[in-house]
Amino acid sequence: MPGLWGCATAFLLKHWSIGRVRAMLSLLWVLLLVCIPSAPAIAQSIQLSEAEKAFLAENEPIVFVSQSNYPPFEFSDVNGESNGMMIELARWIATEAGFHAHFTHTDFSSAQSRLQSGDADVLTSFFYSTERDETFDFTQTVFNVPTAIFVPADRPDITQLKDLEGLRIAIQRGDYAEEYLARMDIDATRVYTVNFADAILAVLAGEADAMIGDEQIVLFHLYRSGLNVEMKRVGEPLYTGLNAMAVKEDNHLLNRILVKGIAQAREHGTLDNIQSKWMGEMLPSRSIQWRNYWSHALVVVVIGLWIVAWNMRLRQLVRRKTRELQRNQSRLTEILNVTNTATWELDVTTGKLCINGCWATMLGYQPEQLPHTSLSQWLNWVHPDDIASVNQILDEHLHAKRPYYSCEFRLRHRDGHWIWVLDRGQVIRRDTRGNALTASGTRIDISSEKCAETNLRLAASVFHNAHDAIMLTDEQGVILEVNAAFTRVTGYASDEVLNQRSPLLKHRFTHSENHLAAMVSDDTWQGEVWETRKNGERYLMQLTLSRVEDEATRTAHFVIVFTDISRQKDYEARLQHLAYFDQLTSLPNREGFSQHLTRIMWQARENDFRLVLAYLDLDGFKYINDRYDHAFGDRVLKVIAKRLRSALQHDDIVARLGGDEFIMVFPNQQCDQEIKRVIQRLIQRVNQPIRFSGYEIQVSASVGVAAYDGSEDIEPDQFIRQADHAMYQAKQLGKNRYHMFDPAHERAVRGHHQSIARIQKALVDDEFVLFYQPKINMRSGDVVGVEALIRWQH
Repeated sequence: MPGLWGCATAFLLKHWSIGRVRAMLSLLWVLLLVCIPSAPAIAQSIQLSEAEKAFLAENEPIVFVSQSNYPPFEFSDVNGESNGMMIELARWIATEAGFHAHFTHTDFSSAQSRLQSGDADVLTSFFYSTERDETFDFTQTVFNVPTAIFVPADRPDITQLKDLEGLRIAIQRGDYAEEYLARMDIDATRVYTVNFADAILAVLAGEADAMIGDEQIVLFHLYRSGLNVEMKRVGEPLYTGLNAMAVKEDNHLLNRILVKGIAQAREHGTLDNIQSKWMGEMLPSRSIQWRNYWSHALVVVVIGLWIVAWNMRLRQLVRRKTRELQRNQSRLTEILNVTNTATWELDVTTGKLCINGCWATMLGYQPEQLPHTSLSQWLNWVHPDDIASVNQILDEHLHAKRPYYSCEFRLRHRDGHWIWVLDRGQVIRRDTRGNALTASGTRIDISSEKCAETNLRLAASVFHNAHDAIMLTDEQGVILEVNAAFTRVTGYASDEVLNQRSPLLKHRFTHSENHLAAMVSDDTWQGEVWETRKNGERYLMQLTLSRVEDEATRTAHFVIVFTDISRQKDYEARLQHLAYFDQLTSLPNREGFSQHLTRIMWQARENDFRLVLAYLDLDGFKYINDRYDHAFGDRVLKVIAKRLRSALQHDDIVARLGGDEFIMVFPNQQCDQEIKRVIQRLIQRVNQPIRFSGYEIQVSASVGVAAYDGSEDIEPDQFIRQADHAMYQAKQLGKNRYHMFDPAHERAVRGHHQSIARIQKALVDDEFVLFYQPKINMRSGDVVGVEALIRWQH
């Protein structure tokens, strides 16, 4: 009876005015009041254990949190108080169990959060699920609540769960429908709302295409707001929610108290009374004496109401279907216009074509310029190279040799160029002998797709014929495609690496995390990487990693382009050695040494240390070349270079400037005595006899030494000149010795030379002026002579 009463009430609210509904409901109330006997409530206290009593005494008041807008189960009434079926049940349990309860309400998602955080003890209305059972402890089911799909009344395209795929679905935040959609693998956009009332408004405002909600609650909101004609329920219920109370996980004592209360309420009829009160069941009245006839009267009333309602239902259904048909036709026309889809209908017997405006626009005509056309005229527009295939495919379909007609061909545009079209159609009417009478179809312009297809073929050609090796992988590094250059460089054929994880990417990911981070942030990484060919040969590659995202599929791929640069690097190394090293001794040459000296002088200035430069020249080396030959002299130079290298420390550098001149730099030399010992040891090494080819020769060396402490800002070439100048001083002093460069003496000599140069310039510029100064006898005043003076007017 409660279910019948609720259905009848919902139907009347949907199709009748409020006045007619009230009048009819009054009559039904009178019939039912005398027919349904009342059942007295049996009150009996809930039997609690000592542990349960102690728990209540320690934790009172027990805070029940409910939803603010979930009628008739729970809601906030006009006075701001919590009310509803579950609230009334909770109050009854608190009374019977003898504990104080405090009721508060909020939205559904916040209610769950408050229970988890400990701000509340009991969630009064909560659907059970295995996932939720991991976080909450549930009582037994109190009410079964079916859940269904609700859509706008003018949406004919949504009738079942699979129709929600790809649509926007309004869901109360935290509702079990979210878990249900995920479990059913429905890929739809969720539009979250605070409650079901807001979900209804989201659908009617166009923010969502449909909503999923509990039937009783959604219908209540629709009828209360007068929106029942604007939305409809479709399909069978998706699931039946097991509505229960819930506590925080492991709160077993409180859960047992609630379970006992619910069981007692169900056993003694309290739960049925609560459901009858809130779901519309009427209590009987003993004042009516014709209770024995209530069933007959009810049947008559229901049948009469059903006949009237069914008649109104049919009328409304016809009107709604008519509106839906008109809307669908208008929508189809809009879709065809927006997508620029041409339609045609061919009368096969006459060859007459009926076309829409898009058909003419596609060819560059105005719709009024081509009000109608014919099959022969259409074929005249077809490209000569395509006409044979078009005729063949169309003829085969008209003679039932093909199930449908589909063909791609070129049509001549009004301005003379050709466009590609995709023509599809099917015979919709044949005569009794199977001859085609009428065919219809669509035509779309695919010129851009054809252009993209051409570009794709060109890109594929570039990919396979590129000189550089190219590899395409997915986001996990699985190789999807390689080109011919990949096989040429690595030695691996395509079938050996496809669908395998790229060892190149694995190397970059596991051993170059910093490089990987730079690549992900910038979408591109470039560098040089050592790899191994299939035959085991190591080679150096120039590698470019690019991360490419596909906006359509929201997936990412890696494009890896690399080139074998081993020969190039070997060539560069040889060039560098030729440019910066002496070919005879393999020591740095003048250019290479200048780079080293520039770096060391900068370090001396930054780190405040002293370095020493030694310029060495062999004494009498020209005599060795003249007496023997240059090949013999080269062998001598190699021996001298080897001796100099062996005499130096790890940080010291020796270079050959050319001929028989060598230069050495000694960093971190703070003591003059120590550098003198080093230079003397070098001279002694050079003086040792040289024996080969039956000859024994002995050479000596003159060494110039200069020091730099970083205090002066001089160039490396100037520093070398200082050491060179000191070496010439050593030769002038007798050779086979060293001489220390004296900066003070150098500055004095440089000043003297600068003064002489300035005087020479003054003579050229007539800056010297002759003056005569008279000599006068002061007693007589006579001029007795003159002095000649030269003054420099600088």
